[in-house]
Amino acid sequence: GLFWLTSRMNPAQEHFLSEMFKQKIYTEIDKVQKTEHGKKNWLLFLPPNEHHEIGLLFARFLLIKNGLNVVYLGANVPLNSIEQISKTKQIDSLLFFTISNFSKNSLQKTVSCLNKYFKKSNKYLVTKSINENQLTEKSKINLIKNLEQFQALISNLD
Repeated sequence: GLFWLTSRMNPAQEHFLSEMFKQKIYTEIDKVQKTEHGKKNWLLFLPPNEHHEIGLLFARFLLIKNGLNVVYLGANVPLNSIEQISKTKQIDSLLFFTISNFSKNSLQKTVSCLNKYFKKSNKYLVTKSINENQLTEKSKINLIKNLEQFQALISNLD
């Protein structure tokens, strides 16, 4: 939505480019060898009302490329679906993004859900407009502010 908001292109052009980028990332994901032997499990999702999926898809690619297992739920995931995953799969780390104001408005509800159902999991949030002071210490959410920080995180995992 950033390009059409600045009148650099119309919404149809932006959707076309976004879908093209997503297809390219899916192609690269399919090329990577996936292993499920003793590696850590990551859950990736976008919370309710969040539809900006390209960054999450790219994170999926990087995690798989680094040999980690990924449960990918995609965009606009209802919180009760997150609860269901907690009952069926051991999740070591969670990654979610908040880009739109709609998902930021319900961030505390998302954080409460994650803390309730994934008490022992590492939780990572990618956002630019929220700082550490806006998340309470009880939230146990680690902020990721840029690609380099995320790459450093996953390169240091077993």
